[in-house]
Amino acid sequence: MGELNFQFTTTSGNPLRALTFEIIQRQLKSVGIQFTPRFISPAVLFGGGVLTGGDWQSVMFTFTGGPTSGGTFFSIGGCAGDQNYGAACNKKASALLQKAQFTPDPAARNKLLHTAEVILADEVFSIPLFARPQHLLHSTKVKGALRNPTLQGGTWNAETWSVAS
Repeated sequence: MGELNFQFTTTSGNPLRALTFEIIQRQLKSVGIQFTPRFISPAVLFGGGVLTGGDWQSVMFTFTGGPTSGGTFFSIGGCAGDQNYGAACNKKASALLQKAQFTPDPAARNKLLHTAEVILADEVFSIPLFARPQHLLHSTKVKGALRNPTLQGGTWNAETWSVAS
């Protein structure tokens, strides 16, 4: 019987990803599984065809977006989604994600997304490891600034900010 070995691909020069690899490697080694690193430049991972071409066994990178962003989640979790790099396909979940993209009512959209996410989680579509902390620093005189951990960033509600005297 051969040894079980997985290759871990991610970007080089990222201390958090290197530490994550070390932790996973240590845990897998304790049960007899080899986990070998493949640290490559972001240009090669994202622009050189490694990620999009499926040239990986396990891969770590970041997705960012809003928690109810149905318009972006179809591309990640839908069948043939343009960011579904693992080519996973559950037709029921994909149909729900597709419908969520065009559902304007937030409560109805959230229900569709939740149902799809339960299906995908049951299939271990991907394994979210952690959420990176987001920070928003501002003067105490600035009122209304709120942290937003999505692609919108820290100025997402700048039109509501005010300056206290």
